[in-house]
Amino acid sequence: MPSIDLGPLHGPHGLTFVGGKVWFTAETAKAIGSYDPATHAVDWILGTGQNRTHMIYVAADMQRIVTTNVSSGTVSIIEKTTGDRRSNGPPPGLMKDPKGPPPPPGPDWNQTVVRVGNGSEGFDVSPDGKEIWVANSEDGTVSIIDIAHKWVTQTLDADARGANRLKFTPDGKLVLVSTLGARTGRHQHRHA
Repeated sequence: MPSIDLGPLHGPHGLTFVGGKVWFTAETAKAIGSYDPATHAVDWILGTGQNRTHMIYVAADMQRIVTTNVSSGTVSIIEKTTGDRRSNGPPPGLMKDPKGPPPPPGPDWNQTVVRVGNGSEGFDVSPDGKEIWVANSEDGTVSIIDIAHKWVTQTLDADARGANRLKFTPDGKLVLVSTLGARTGRHQHRHA
């Protein structure tokens, strides 16, 4: 398979496959994007403005994207809107090119940045789609975000420094956390 040129999207890391596309993070570029294998091109990019954009989740309907930003200690919840990008005219200082067509109407994206713990890295969305659980590798905690309200409802002291991944079991009853730390203890947190 030939390599894919991501241009200035340096530091690719998180990957997921949704809607026939490869969705990815670009840590150094502070961005997320999608690659269309049919056209062999990156067809969408969104900057997060956060440091070390790391792991990514894309909802099956592609209306919501979640990503962790490790060095900022945040989670970005990005949701598609139905607004028309043309409705407010061009940004101040930019003149419309009279020779070119107007920008196409279409959806835009809104980002909500939620502060969690230091080193937010691995995360998962609960099977019912109501919560995001985030492993904070520097703090050893797990933050629970209510998706509807976009705020942290609880922070669990998981004693999991170096936690780099977090995953719900398919039934949603358990959350598993892997860690790069040397601890050998076992911790189990049940999802209500």
